Amino acid sequence: MTFQVRLVRSGPCPQCGAPVEFASGTAPAQICKHCRFVVVRTDRDFRSMGRVADLVPMATPFGLEARGTLEGRPFRVAGRVQYDRIQAPGAPWEEIYLEMDGGAWAWLAHAQGRWLLTSLYGGPPLPMRPPSFAEANPGVVFPVPNMPGLAVVERGQRRFVSGEGELPFPMVPSQVEAYADLAGQGGTFATIDYDAQGWPAHVYFGRAIDPRALAITSAAPLAEAPRAQVTTLVCPKCGGNLPLVAPDQAERIACRYCGMLCDVRQGALVALRELPLPEQPPAIPLGTKGTLRGQEVTLLGYMVRATVVDGETYSWREYLFYASTPPPAGAPPAASSFVFLLEEDGDWQYIVPIHAGEVQRSGPDSVALRGQNYRHLQTVQAVVTSVLGEFYWQVELGETVTATEYEGPHRQKVSQESTRDEVQFSHSSVILGHELRAAFPSAFTAPRETSARAANSKANVFFLVLFALWFVVTMAGCLMARDTVVLEKSVPVVVKKGNFLADAPKAEPWFSEPFVIPGGHNMEMEIEVHSACMVADDAWVTADIALVHMDSGEVWEDSVDFSDNEKSIWYSRLPDGQYVLRVEPDSNKVGVMCGPLKFRLVSGARPFGYMWASFGVLFVIWLFSRRTT
Repeated sequence: MTFQVRLVRSGPCPQCGAPVEFASGTAPAQICKHCRFVVVRTDRDFRSMGRVADLVPMATPFGLEARGTLEGRPFRVAGRVQYDRIQAPGAPWEEIYLEMDGGAWAWLAHAQGRWLLTSLYGGPPLPMRPPSFAEANPGVVFPVPNMPGLAVVERGQRRFVSGEGELPFPMVPSQVEAYADLAGQGGTFATIDYDAQGWPAHVYFGRAIDPRALAITSAAPLAEAPRAQVTTLVCPKCGGNLPLVAPDQAERIACRYCGMLCDVRQGALVALRELPLPEQPPAIPLGTKGTLRGQEVTLLGYMVRATVVDGETYSWREYLFYASTPPPAGAPPAASSFVFLLEEDGDWQYIVPIHAGEVQRSGPDSVALRGQNYRHLQTVQAVVTSVLGEFYWQVELGETVTATEYEGPHRQKVSQESTRDEVQFSHSSVILGHELRAAFPSAFTAPRETSARAANSKANVFFLVLFALWFVVTMAGCLMARDTVVLEKSVPVVVKKGNFLADAPKAEPWFSEPFVIPGGHNMEMEIEVHSACMVADDAWVTADIALVHMDSGEVWEDSVDFSDNEKSIWYSRLPDGQYVLRVEPDSNKVGVMCGPLKFRLVSGARPFGYMWASFGVLFVIWLFSRRTT
């Protein structure tokens, strides 16, 4: 492998006098390895720009001056820089400066399990001005040819803190710069750097690359991303051992023993505040290893979040895992090397972060992911109420995000979590208890019920008992019913003839012959009106009905209006003895014969109507109780 000959420029460092030599013919600056000052070369001399901090140890296979190929193209590792976020100091990330064969250059970074390659855009003017820092709200789309779906996912400020080797442009130590990160489909992304006034200064376009396309010196493929060894730190409050599974990415850790929340800064813990331990311990102990849907995982953190809907508080539990192996073949690409489990009232979901550019708006209340549509389910404010263990972001008690869920087939969901300066997406699917027991055979324990679920379970048991009692009582009533006919008669209906008789008084009442009703049984009176009486839309037939106990003189009266052909009257356990049925029928039919009313009195009738009515009342009460628990 050969590189084109470059003009080498050398001389004394303006700060310490040590020799400085540039291997690149184009790099304008480098960091003096002796005094750590940024040295900038001009066409006349060297000038110093300030001192950088010492490098934070970070695992990487790319040492200074390493050579290799990227997708078959030769490169040289000319330098590297380290930044940290103003909003998250103490957790720097690293970018590697690659000088490509032919003089071009690019940045290479490793973030959350992915290799990211970024290059400064130097082509023709873009069809649209990039959004300013004030305009770059999460979700704002930046249309760029051949990069569909490019939208802002994060904006913030960073600080150049350290580095080594050569730099592609002069950099001022500790200088604060504003930026916006964007993501598109297919793993593409972009970064916009802003000037002091918040206007776009430089635009970088990039993409995720396959690590097998990277080779060092011997052109051997890079099998996997570098992984730091597990580091054990000591809690500054209780002295408990706190193993860090991903020390190169951890930003916060909450002690599992005392709840002390600490910042992870350059391999040390800085105590922030003591947090109360969660009321409900994790169903999987922190540090547990297992195989979850084809990936080797380790449980890092446990978090409880809650939301308030209509005055009621609902909480759920989230488990953060570090996946030390890539997803199985055929699985969709993940946006990081972290996966989550979510548990709410005994139901579990498996959650994988996804690239923001993969989610497309398909309607006012829907999104699309990989050709499948997801409809809006709910939007809530999710608040962190408890934390334990290790996290790759600066988690805080009270941290709040706007969480929006979209539901698709087979209970799959796309979730969007957004703040004022950042938006993240994930995909979730249902995972069953037997999968979790298989993934963590000696560690998984089903969580105890929450108060809401326990109350709901008690309500379900209560109504189950009520339904059982209803079934027993109704079945017993049906089995004991006799269906004995004690009276069956036809009663003529007086027909008014001529409009001049419209106000004529009703006919004289009709009385049946005495009949016997056995006591201790319910009674049903079935009444049928002849269809000839109901042929006109304005027709009506009424009847005043009375059962008269001949010994006591007690009377049970009802008035019936026949809007249809049949009616029923129920009586509950009439005293035994002799009775007389009195009927006073009436009709407004004019000029047409109206058939008689047919009466059928049944003792011990099966109460099917009351049975289903009572069942309906119980069912409605049960549904209402589920909505309020």
